[in-house]
Amino acid sequence: MIKYLFYASLFIILIVTQTPIKKPIIDISYFDKVEHFLSFFYLTIIGFLSYNNKKIRILLFLLFYGFLIELLQATLPFNRQFDLLDLLANCFGIISGYFVYKKKIKTIVF
Repeated sequence: MIKYLFYASLFIILIVTQTPIKKPIIDISYFDKVEHFLSFFYLTIIGFLSYNNKKIRILLFLLFYGFLIELLQATLPFNRQFDLLDLLANCFGIISGYFVYKKKIKTIVF
């Protein structure tokens, strides 16, 4: 069941990241980096819970997935663009998710 959540999350994040950005009501600088971090933190945890014995593959897949999202954004005709800081936030989310899973969640779940 959790695998379906993982795949649904990947799909939703892909759709959200490829749609035009609406001007926020309150503009907080770099808040999108927090969103990137949290999204990939979440994907890492859910991915590990879905495929416990394939952690390296999940890590590599999520790195590729984050890069692919940024590449796709570079090709869009509206207010989306490739951003290295977004990619960096994705990587920090993945690394943080890995360590939290390793230290906390793994001991709780397994």
